[in-house]
Amino acid sequence: MMILKHIYLYLNPSEYPDPLVTEFGFRTRYICNFIERRLKEEKFNADGFSKICVQGRDEPGEECHIVSENALVPEVHFDRARYENLKDEEHHEFFLEMLERGLTKCQKSYVIPLSSLHSAVEEFRSCRYVNQWEHKKKRLSNGLVVSLQCELTMTEFVLTLSIKKGNELLFERPILNTKPDELIFAHQFKDIAQSDGELVVTNKFGKTLYNLRLSDLTLA
Repeated sequence: MMILKHIYLYLNPSEYPDPLVTEFGFRTRYICNFIERRLKEEKFNADGFSKICVQGRDEPGEECHIVSENALVPEVHFDRARYENLKDEEHHEFFLEMLERGLTKCQKSYVIPLSSLHSAVEEFRSCRYVNQWEHKKKRLSNGLVVSLQCELTMTEFVLTLSIKKGNELLFERPILNTKPDELIFAHQFKDIAQSDGELVVTNKFGKTLYNLRLSDLTLA
């Protein structure tokens, strides 16, 4: 048994041109990341797989199968013509429909937390397709409250540094902007520290991502 941790929605790389496959993969991470963070709370024990990879194809097969890297792969139809004619705000439901078809297909042959996954999808809808979360909050010795706020969209990931004193917002600024993929952004930030009158945001390797003299806050 293993813990189900990851959800992906992507296109079959042998069936579509690389630019389309890459774009589609980036554009669906904001949904899958939201569901994965809810899935983390579930700690669901799956039989033989730790991820579900819903794969878009022109002619999907009927059966789900487990491939290398412990991935359960349900294939669903990808309507390329419809996709390429959608307006930006119409992509949300297009992606969700594909994802839900894939998850439902898995349930026919494998045990998955389908109810919890559908609940996460409905929560995402109720959030108006917005994926935002607080990575870390820390109260400094001088009473300042510092937080790192994350937002993941179809087109980008943004990390914002926020500093408050009571209800007063003293500082708010994006300090990291990347393409929307955890492989690109997840390792680039981790902690908040205070040293010699300086606020420092570090990455997962202890290196400085962003620093700010606290005495400069009145000028920010």
